[in-house]
Amino acid sequence: MKKVIKKIATYFVVAGFLCLLVWGEKENAYADTLTFPDGIKTITQSDVIHAYQGCNENITEVIIPEGVTTIESWAFYGCSNLTEVKFPATLTTIEDCAFAECRAITQLNLPEGLTVIGERAFEFCDGITSITIPGTVSAIESCAFQYCKNLENVKLQKGLKRIDSYAFSGCEKIKSITIPKGVETIDYAAFAECKKLQKVKLSKGLKVIENDAFYNCDLKTIEIPDGKTELGQGIFTNNRNLTRITFGEGVKLSSDELWEHGTVNCKIKTVYKGKVTDPNLKKYSEAQIKYNLLQMCDPEYLGKLATDRKKKYTKDEIKKLKQATKNATKGCTTDYEKMKGITEYV
Repeated sequence: MKKVIKKIATYFVVAGFLCLLVWGEKENAYADTLTFPDGIKTITQSDVIHAYQGCNENITEVIIPEGVTTIESWAFYGCSNLTEVKFPATLTTIEDCAFAECRAITQLNLPEGLTVIGERAFEFCDGITSITIPGTVSAIESCAFQYCKNLENVKLQKGLKRIDSYAFSGCEKIKSITIPKGVETIDYAAFAECKKLQKVKLSKGLKVIENDAFYNCDLKTIEIPDGKTELGQGIFTNNRNLTRITFGEGVKLSSDELWEHGTVNCKIKTVYKGKVTDPNLKKYSEAQIKYNLLQMCDPEYLGKLATDRKKKYTKDEIKKLKQATKNATKGCTTDYEKMKGITEYV
C-alpha cells in the first residue's frame, strides 16, 4: 500500500512540474517583453525560438543584457510588432539580417563600441526615423538600412571607412547626408533611390565613388573635394534638378562613361571649378564637355557643337562624337534654350 501511495505521489509531483513548465512556456509565448538571462554572450535565432516560441505578434520590446557581444544572423528577423530594442554597452556585432523586417521599430540607439553592422541587418525597418552610427563602426555593410522608408535623419561619425552597396538605397525621406572625413569608399548604389536627397557633403580622403552611388536622388549641386577620388559610371543619373558639379584638384574619372551615362536627365550648367588633371577632360574641347554633361538636348545642335573646332579632332573622333551624340539623346526631352545656357567651365 505504501508503494502505491508513493507512486501516486510521485505521479502528481511530476505532473505538477510539467504543468508549471507548460504554463511558463505559454506565459513566455504571450509576453510582450523579451528578456534573456545574465551571463550569455551571444543571442541566436534558436535562442529566441526555444525560449519564446519565436517572435510572436505580442513582442514589442527586447532587452538584451550586459555581457552580450553578438546578435547572430536572423535572430529577431520578422518581429513585426517589435518597437524598441535596448542594447548593452558590451555589444560589438550585429550580424546579417538580425533585425530585418522588424517594421515597427521606432527607437534604435546603437551603443558606442559596436564595430559591425552586418548585411541587411535593419532592412525594411520602416518605423526607424533617425539613426546615429557609432564612431566605432568602420563599415556599414551591404543593404544594412535598405528600404527603411521613413528614415530621415542619418548621422555618420568619424571612424567610418566604408559605406557598402545599397546600404541606404530606397530610404526615400533622407534629405541630406554628411560623409565624414575618413570615409574612403561609397560603394555601388549606396544611396540610390533616395528620392528626397538634395544635399550631400563629401569630405577629403574619399578614394572611390562607385557606379550608381546617387542614382535617382534629387541633388541640386555636388562638390567633389580635392583628392584622387575615382568616379564610377552613372553616379548622378536621374538627378533631374542637378545643375552644377564642382570638382576639386586631382579628381579622376574612371572613363568617359561618367559623362556619357553618369549625368543622364540632369540639367548641368556649371561643368567644374578647380584644376582637373584627368587626361580624358584635357583631350577634348569645351564643346565635348558640353556634350558630355547635358543629356536633355537637341541632337542637331549638339552635333554642330561637337564639330565646331574640327582642328581639335581627328576624323575618327568626329565620327565617334556624332555617334555618341545620337546615342546620348535617345529618349531625351529637346530644349534648345537650356543648351544655350551652358556657359560656365572653370
